[in-house]
Amino acid sequence: WPRRNPLVWLPDNEHVAFLWPDEKSVVQVAAVDVTTGELTYVSQPERDVTSFQVAPSGSVLYSALFAHSRERSEQLLREGFTVTDDSDLLDVVRGDVDGYGTLDRSNNTRWYIAGLGGPARRLLLSGDPDRSAPLFPAVFSADVRRVLMGHYPAQVPAEWSRYTQPGLAYRVSVHKANPYALTARYIKQPFVVDLETGQARPLWPAPADVGTQAAWSPSGSTVLLGSAFLPLDGADSVGLSGRAVAEVDVATGQYWQVRLPADSAERPVTSLRWLSAERIEVAQQASTFRFRKGAEGWNLEEVPPTSPPVAQARANAVSVEWRQDANTPPVLFAFDTRVKREGAVLDPNPALTKRFHLGRVEFITWKDKQGHPWNGRLYHPATGKAGERVPLVIQ
Repeated sequence: WPRRNPLVWLPDNEHVAFLWPDEKSVVQVAAVDVTTGELTYVSQPERDVTSFQVAPSGSVLYSALFAHSRERSEQLLREGFTVTDDSDLLDVVRGDVDGYGTLDRSNNTRWYIAGLGGPARRLLLSGDPDRSAPLFPAVFSADVRRVLMGHYPAQVPAEWSRYTQPGLAYRVSVHKANPYALTARYIKQPFVVDLETGQARPLWPAPADVGTQAAWSPSGSTVLLGSAFLPLDGADSVGLSGRAVAEVDVATGQYWQVRLPADSAERPVTSLRWLSAERIEVAQQASTFRFRKGAEGWNLEEVPPTSPPVAQARANAVSVEWRQDANTPPVLFAFDTRVKREGAVLDPNPALTKRFHLGRVEFITWKDKQGHPWNGRLYHPATGKAGERVPLVIQ
């Protein structure tokens, strides 16, 4: 799943990090030295890592599933329990009857930070555990002492139903009926985490939005957010719809709204940038705005012309990529654009095709009697011979 498991360079420019299972088949954050091919596991959880990001310092922030104690379930199995209409029968059959269900096991995570070759430290966030994958990327301060990230809130206030964005309104309504439902798990709140102590607290009393952009100020005392929900107390229509831009004091939660022109106010923000301590740039898909901070807040300074981005290859760059398809096991390749040379860096399944016969995979497309197109994969027997009759298993 390359889109869910990207290759990320570490700041030393010698290692590339990605998700890969260890000898116990637990998915970990792995780092490969692109020169020697040596693989090192950065994370150390007992269960799978679900997401990770690399800090400018080289530390890795990651979330991981965790084992749940069966002590309460075993007590209930001895003493007796009630199966209700809401009970998950699969959990009952497995003997997990303490209310910690399938969605909890596959979604509940805790957050850690670790360095290459160093021990991992758990971050202590209120609302622990987190109940779903991240909604927006974590953003590190310039000194890498703090990080802004999304996390499940300790409490979901009923007043959050006043926000007008349909997606959030639906999640809050589902939460009222069942806080553990899948949709309700994607309610997030921005948190500020002190990476030295592991302590964390909410940035302000407002939920987080999907795809929110963030940028720390040069001083590290404030952070710029957009598109974002504003706290209900004093929020305008843009703040209620989750399209606001604001500078937030990370110590107090006080904020200064950055008001875009009326015809652009409801468009999503694609990037935020500090040009200096007093100037910022807010970009949307088709527009860019620059603001200067004055005594009364942020004032629109200029609207620079926006041209479509031009892809430029980095000079003196080494690129890495997984090469694989349905019939070719994955191999990590690196290629140097300076000398136009490439080579295999890591084969995580050495001699696989020499030790085993692998069945060929064939992609098939067809239409049913109603004309609807279907796509499927035909897995040929590993040792089948042409003309030989073999069982066909349809999933």
